[in-house]
Amino acid sequence: MVVPVRPPPLLPGSPARAHAGQVIITSFGFAAVGCLQMAVAFLVDPSVRGLLLAGLAIPGLLLVVQTARAYKAEAAASRRERAAGYTTLYGRQYADLWQLDADTGEVIHRPGEPTVESSEWRRRKRG
Repeated sequence: MVVPVRPPPLLPGSPARAHAGQVIITSFGFAAVGCLQMAVAFLVDPSVRGLLLAGLAIPGLLLVVQTARAYKAEAAASRRERAAGYTTLYGRQYADLWQLDADTGEVIHRPGEPTVESSEWRRRKRG
């Protein structure tokens, strides 16, 4: 495989890595709302249980919608990045692409080299 000497520049707009973070955060939020609903179902007096569960369903539905939107945005950004010849995501499936830091555009790894996990990259950036 012929690897370009220089990495491609970061595309304008939000990188896929930013949307991946949103997916994780909204997924945890949905899980927290689900745990709260289970606690209400088991611990609250039956006379108010239905009202509380219905009230908790609204944030749950909003989090599902937001998670789906973030996932769709991540997939679109990932396709754009792949077409440009790089990625800001972490994972072995991206070993054939330049892996660039989402904030700075700094090269994390070149195509064909072993991929770097996010924890390792954070450690390198700190010094």
